[in-house]
Amino acid sequence: MVRALMDKSTPTLYTLLESATTDDLDKATLIVTDLIHQSLSLHVPLSKTCSRSKRWWTEELSTMRQAMAKQFRKWKSTQLDSEYPDYKRHRNTYFRAIRESKANCWQNFLNTANNQDIFTAVKYTRPTQTLKTPTLVFGEHSATDFESKYQMFTDTMVPDPLASFSTFNIQNTPTDNSFPWPDITDLEVKDAIFHSAANKAPGPDGINILCLRHLYQSI
Repeated sequence: MVRALMDKSTPTLYTLLESATTDDLDKATLIVTDLIHQSLSLHVPLSKTCSRSKRWWTEELSTMRQAMAKQFRKWKSTQLDSEYPDYKRHRNTYFRAIRESKANCWQNFLNTANNQDIFTAVKYTRPTQTLKTPTLVFGEHSATDFESKYQMFTDTMVPDPLASFSTFNIQNTPTDNSFPWPDITDLEVKDAIFHSAANKAPGPDGINILCLRHLYQSI
């Protein structure tokens, strides 16, 4: 479908690409992005998401949440001390039910886990590793604790401006020479698409890496 849509826009795309100005390249990018969105809207079903799409969420929790919100509005409108204990009771009951629902969902997952689910459970329960900064050495000095490392970083990376000497002269800096930027090759673009994580969230254009992989041959 993308190929058919692009064939209709080929003359316009070729004209913009041959011009190769910044504005024309931006316009060509917008055209390709719009074509991809059209193809995705026709062939990729939309997922139904909600703010509480969790495995452990239940209808009972929805009822408890509504009761808690109702009691909170009642206490907020009256500002009576006698209403606050009722709101607090509903709130504690609601959050206690969430903890129990999460625990039951996790226990059911472990009881029914098989094959690849075992490795998923191990990944979830694996403790997070914290890496400590190794001993820092600068010249004849070494730093092992936080304070000495902080002081070494400060003295090394942020020296006293009055004590630092520089031979830099802005008049000797060439301003008419731009940094040479090599052209991006098709292989580099392909490697960037196929070596990036496929299931990451898309950028501002709404197209993730998985879509680009499927559409690579067409675009």
